[in-house]
Amino acid sequence: MPFEPITTEEAFKAAIDPLLKQERETLEKKFADYETIKGTATESAKKAATLEKALEEINKKYAGIDKTVETLTGENNGYKSQLLKLRVASEVGVPYTLAERLKGDSEEDVRKDAEAILKLVNKSSPTAPLKDNEPPAGDNKKVALTGLLHNLTNKGE
Repeated sequence: MPFEPITTEEAFKAAIDPLLKQERETLEKKFADYETIKGTATESAKKAATLEKALEEINKKYAGIDKTVETLTGENNGYKSQLLKLRVASEVGVPYTLAERLKGDSEEDVRKDAEAILKLVNKSSPTAPLKDNEPPAGDNKKVALTGLLHNLTNKGE
């Protein structure tokens, strides 16, 4: 087929129209579901925005939860430590008032400290005898005079 130059607009349209029609059909087939995909993308964007808002609300609602958990964990550990000290003090025989002074991270450490405190508390030191509050046996007159003398001088017999 020899080359024929196109000299008129009608000849140009006649040569190009079938090619344009074929290309248009190809593109229509290729992008036939464009509107469906566009609608799906729009719906997805709306859902993403809704989920984003929900996520922000949840983040606001639970923003302080980590700090609360940390605080409660610290309080719980404090109570556990206090309970351990009281239990060990009771078992060893350390007075209740000294139980808070016990030191240690483990039960073994607290028990050693309790035993050391118990040794200090139980050191026997000589105690003075108590004053005799019983009236002396004997003559009532002598007892009355001795009581009077004791009250006057605070010395007694």
